[in-house]
Amino acid sequence: MLEPESAEPKPGRSATSRIGRFLSRHEFIRHVLTLMTGTAFAQAINFLIYPFVTRLYPSADMGCSACSRLVTFISTIAAPAL
Repeated sequence: MLEPESAEPKPGRSATSRIGRFLSRHEFIRHVLTLMTGTAFAQAINFLIYPFVTRLYPSADMGCSACSRLVTFISTIAAPAL
């Protein structure tokens, strides 16, 4: 016979099983955490690669790259308004 689940964890039960049960019941939170995890990994990759890129290109080229990324960023925000 199955025991009813209570809010109090039994000794020996891990917190990850509680988290797994919580996420299985709340689909929206699971999707938000998936999006946040993917974004964090993408930022970590950029953070780790950036020192190598700065060694390859002089600072003037990095400035031109930053300006072109800024223009691209602003235009993607402003494009739906047009």
